[in-house]
Amino acid sequence: MRKTIVIAGASGYIGSNVMDHLKEEYDIIALSRSTKHKEDEDHITWRSCDLFSYEQTREACEGADYAMFLVHSMIPDGGWIDASDVRRHGRAHRRQLRPGDESE
Repeated sequence: MRKTIVIAGASGYIGSNVMDHLKEEYDIIALSRSTKHKEDEDHITWRSCDLFSYEQTREACEGADYAMFLVHSMIPDGGWIDASDVRRHGRAHRRQLRPGDESE
């Protein structure tokens, strides 16, 4: 029986190349912000997902045996996302690192 892998960032450069190799052995749930120009094919199912939403992410990963996170946060101001806020509140908050805050 084929295992299922969720690939967050499947429409990106790295994600699409990884997906091309893995689809020979695995069923893939490909996550993207938009599936407007994506079509399912053999062993690949596209799902639209806002990764900043805990509920959407949890639902998009249903049925998966493994998950890969291949998303680059392209926040232009250099902020970072506090994952603990996602776990607690189901949403992400951008934070700006201040000089000397590297340990956060």
